[in-house]
Amino acid sequence: MNMKTIMLNNKTIKYLPEKYIVSIYNELKGLNGIYPGFNNWYFNSVVNGLNLNSRSIVLKINGSNIMALAILKDTIEEKKICTLFVKNKFKGLGIGRDLMSQCLYTLDYPKPIITISANRMKEFKTLIKEFDFKLFEEYKSYYVNGLDEYSFNGLLTDSEIKQSFEAI
Repeated sequence: MNMKTIMLNNKTIKYLPEKYIVSIYNELKGLNGIYPGFNNWYFNSVVNGLNLNSRSIVLKINGSNIMALAILKDTIEEKKICTLFVKNKFKGLGIGRDLMSQCLYTLDYPKPIITISANRMKEFKTLIKEFDFKLFEEYKSYYVNGLDEYSFNGLLTDSEIKQSFEAI
């Protein structure tokens, strides 16, 4: 497998055709069911954050095919892995581990905040243990009624909590 890593940030975004921003979204649009307002968050917070140097996207690709990706928030106030996604057909190959390592390197921080919904905890169990992430908080019905969200390595900011309830 010929896997490459591509970093999208404020330096590289200007060279990226807009269709790639849409392609990345298309890989993730299924998250709208778990995270109400995902569409708005992606096109407003993430894409604008790329230009403002507060967000970056790490892509793992094979040719022109996206295998996995991570969306990172890197500000003075917060170092966070907002999204960590590996396509089903590439799970179990160590790509998630490699992507997580790249996230920590990119953020230059060993313990960034990451939240994981209750229905995805089994998928992330190995990574959480391997990278020694610590559970900080369980948010009841955080994004979706009846679906809890777990925060590791820190707490969500008040503005994030407010935004999540506005999205519901």
